[in-house]
Amino acid sequence: MSGAVTLMGRLNSGEYCTLNPTAALIVRTLLDGTSRQQAVTTLTDRYDVTAEQVEEDITRILQELRAARLLAA
Repeated sequence: MSGAVTLMGRLNSGEYCTLNPTAALIVRTLLDGTSRQQAVTTLTDRYDVTAEQVEEDITRILQELRAARLLAA
């Protein structure tokens, strides 16, 4: 699925954002009820990144989704 993009949005407000495959995996993993630490482990196992990088990415993605009002605070 090279180049695949996930779209998140709110139909009633018309707000949306696109997620690259890594961001989509983070969101899917967390929405599935996986703990943040388990999400970090999943991503560090799949990609050549450190746990610190994944933590920063998770924080950034969640902040961006909250700022876009696509995720409750």
